Amino acid sequence: MAPTVSQDLFPAPTASRVSGAPRTWPGITPQSTDTIQRIIKDSHEKWHVFFMRDYRPHNHSVHYALALWALGADDEIINAAYNLDCEYLLPRFNSPGKITATNFNEHLGDDEYYGAYLDYFTEVVKKQGTIEAVEEYVFSQQANFIAGRKDDEQPEMLNRFMDGIMHSMIHIGNGLEFGVPGLVAEGLAWTAVHLKSASGVIPASLWKSALPAPVFLTSRLRNLSHGGNEASAVPQANTHAFTILARILKDSRFDDIPAADDYTI
Repeated sequence: MAPTVSQDLFPAPTASRVSGAPRTWPGITPQSTDTIQRIIKDSHEKWHVFFMRDYRPHNHSVHYALALWALGADDEIINAAYNLDCEYLLPRFNSPGKITATNFNEHLGDDEYYGAYLDYFTEVVKKQGTIEAVEEYVFSQQANFIAGRKDDEQPEMLNRFMDGIMHSMIHIGNGLEFGVPGLVAEGLAWTAVHLKSASGVIPASLWKSALPAPVFLTSRLRNLSHGGNEASAVPQANTHAFTILARILKDSRFDDIPAADDYTI
């Protein structure tokens, strides 16, 4: 049984103050806010990240509920949507053992340890805060490639963060956007039990370039939190998404990456 969640980890969600973030719409009421706060706590205590352990489809119940709340849906609609999702979700179960700093890397990718990783990251977020936790456990070199380890023993947390069509990123993004630290803890636990399915795209050399991409990302990540500086979050120049795709297509560094016959989601 999951421990009772704290108010600090699951406060009432609020609209992001970051410029360019999606805004909330008219219709939000004290009743709908109380409902969404209860739902995100309930989901934390009750449900597993996947609702089928073989195929590994993801639990989207909180994403739907938060979107409805932000769009101004009333408490009855939010409740109805969540209750419908709950009909097929997999209950959270006790892990075979506890996750600690010592054995952290030993059970990565194993969804039986989701509950244990969630307990671990709950304490990490309480102590370090959301941004520091994400920086240390997703973007740091130590979280991805450890000197002296074999390739198949590397943690590759950024790789796991991107696995499963980036659902861990979605979940952490919801936590940062709406100011709910508990969702960030969940998203980090999601990351830990995902697979490292794109090692060719996220190599160790990513941390050795003149301006490592993870360092650049974390410099921007701080602006996404509710403690970030809104003005500094405004990009100096916009680059169209199609321009980014065109650059990727022309980048010779991706030429030797084999096409996948199947994709793990």
